[in-house]
Amino acid sequence: SAQTTTKTDKWKAWVFNLNASGYTFGEETYKYYNLNGRFSANRITEKWKTQISARENYSQDENQIDSVTKAIIIRRNYNFNVLQVRSLGSHLSVGLRADASSSSYENTKRAISVSPAVEYNFYPYAQSTRRQFKFEYSIGIADYQYSDTTIYDKLAESLLRHRLAGY
Repeated sequence: SAQTTTKTDKWKAWVFNLNASGYTFGEETYKYYNLNGRFSANRITEKWKTQISARENYSQDENQIDSVTKAIIIRRNYNFNVLQVRSLGSHLSVGLRADASSSSYENTKRAISVSPAVEYNFYPYAQSTRRQFKFEYSIGIADYQYSDTTIYDKLAESLLRHRLAGY
């Protein structure tokens, strides 16, 4: 008689990803450095989908103006995102998206938002490990704290923020 065995998923459907990269280039009067890091943890089951990601980017420009003067520009960006949605069928899900970020380039000391989200996948979620073509829409309030006064003379504000993404 044939014997069948069932394998258990020791990761419980979680998929983890860790990326890091960096590069540099320059010459006698100019140098550029860039470092990137990203972590993600994703889990898709028949009823729930969870996506967690964190990213960091650091870049530095150095320009030698003359024999004494050097201009240095440093940019730092941090992002943390969570999407938690519940399936309403094989294509449609609803839930929440939460984002937190900081960007020296965008003058954002801290930006935080929590928004209801709707996701539609043209392929059934049962095929999501092999193929996906989906759109996500979220809308909510974002709270911004700025590093420096904006052109509108603000150090903080809350704004309506919406997001439409396809992937």
